[in-house]
Amino acid sequence: MGCVLSACCPTSVHYPKHMRKPSPPKTFTWLRTTEVASILGISQRTLIRKLVAGMLPEPARDASNNYRLWRPEEVAAIHQQLLKDKE
Repeated sequence: MGCVLSACCPTSVHYPKHMRKPSPPKTFTWLRTTEVASILGISQRTLIRKLVAGMLPEPARDASNNYRLWRPEEVAAIHQQLLKDKE
């Protein structure tokens, strides 16, 4: 049986403008800059300094808020690079 308001929404769900639609499921987990710094054992400020200096590759950015989006593989590669730099 259809919706009582079948004239306005026969098959799809309508959200009021003030409500967000559910986001699609993620295929993998993004990490935040603070999480990455913690994993690497450095401060967030140090991580950002290394990014600005070009010592580390800049990660992808979220189109809606420009936040850095880190993939776990990138973090592992950066960790290896930091270990080599210490030697």
